[in-house]
Amino acid sequence: MQVDRPGQAGGLLAEMCAAVQKRLVPLAAEIADAIVAETPHYAAGLPTHTDLQVTVREFAGAELEAIAVGRGAVAAELAAAREHGARRARQGTAVEDVITGFYVGYRALWRELVALAQGPAAAEALLVGAETSMAWMLEITTALSTGHHDARVGRDALTAGGRLRLLNLASGTGEGTGGGDARELRSAAEQAGFDPGGEFRAWVAPTVQGLGEPEPPKLQEGKVARLQARLDLLPGTYAVGQEPGAVLVLVQGGKLDPVAGVLGEQGLACAAAGLARTGRYAARESLQDARAAAVVARGRAGRWTFAELWPLALADESGERLEPLIGPVVAVARRHPHLAEAVRAFADHGFTVSSAARALSVHPNTLSYRLERWQELTGVEVRTVAGLVASRTAVELVGADAEVDHRQPEDGDTGSPKSRNPTA
Repeated sequence: MQVDRPGQAGGLLAEMCAAVQKRLVPLAAEIADAIVAETPHYAAGLPTHTDLQVTVREFAGAELEAIAVGRGAVAAELAAAREHGARRARQGTAVEDVITGFYVGYRALWRELVALAQGPAAAEALLVGAETSMAWMLEITTALSTGHHDARVGRDALTAGGRLRLLNLASGTGEGTGGGDARELRSAAEQAGFDPGGEFRAWVAPTVQGLGEPEPPKLQEGKVARLQARLDLLPGTYAVGQEPGAVLVLVQGGKLDPVAGVLGEQGLACAAAGLARTGRYAARESLQDARAAAVVARGRAGRWTFAELWPLALADESGERLEPLIGPVVAVARRHPHLAEAVRAFADHGFTVSSAARALSVHPNTLSYRLERWQELTGVEVRTVAGLVASRTAVELVGADAEVDHRQPEDGDTGSPKSRNPTA
């Protein structure tokens, strides 16, 4: 665009613009300071102050030239604006902050020009220059926004591809140590926005059909997209994907409770978390943890963690090998739920009889008798490491099938010797 102007106005504008150009280096530093003060992202230090000053000098100089001769933005300036927008998008700067930075510079530039205007003729010249300046700024910021948008779309597509690739690799069954696909995992993690050397935690959330039973693809894809968008509002880095019958989430920097809360909001009431792991195969190993915990959870609502369920998970995986150790104890827990309840309370309350009895609202003598009775029937002593692991694992395996009930003990076993505790 070319703006017509009287000869005197054109001459005065050219003189004032030339005067501002002479002090553009210190002015650019002042403008950069103002941008940092007024925009959140620039205040965080990216881009650097030097980078910011160079950009201000480039575009402020071009704007002064446009005002001086009464023209719009030329092709080279528009190309520079598009590239600048794309570069700021790659640096993670919001387009709103970039445009705000340009208008902070625009405001400072016009303060300089106004300060130089002496007399009515100069003031009239500035009114003419303002039309040129606004038209130039509109063209430049439009080009900048276009460049930023295109780069952001491309970056988002690249990140989404990285998330999918990372989840696919983490879900694989390749080697857990050594060479294998460690390089691919690292590359995918970087592409997805994760720190490959950082800590990973995985979640597995069975869908309503249950683990291994697929939801209709379109329904699950929509759930994945909504979950990704919601988790991206939390601190941390997230990758959400799917496998038959379950939604998968990889997390870095996020906390357990907020993630579990978001999963619940999206209708995923059963959520199982793996251990927080580091190393070349951290994402894969944590995902294996989460799957094992999800299998033990059996779709029951709640937040489940491998850290709490690992004995049950290992028992589930070992199958027949543990049957001679666990099988008889499981049978006792099923037949005598009041004894299983006593074992659970004893373990959950610091291995203190009085605390466990209080939790169950029974007399301490009653609890002691039930623990003794447990040992008689199972042959294991809950006060030893081996006995405690076997007992607690058996109790939880039974509890996973059905909550322990409070029916009367079988075969007339009241759970307490009347001679020792007549009030129990």
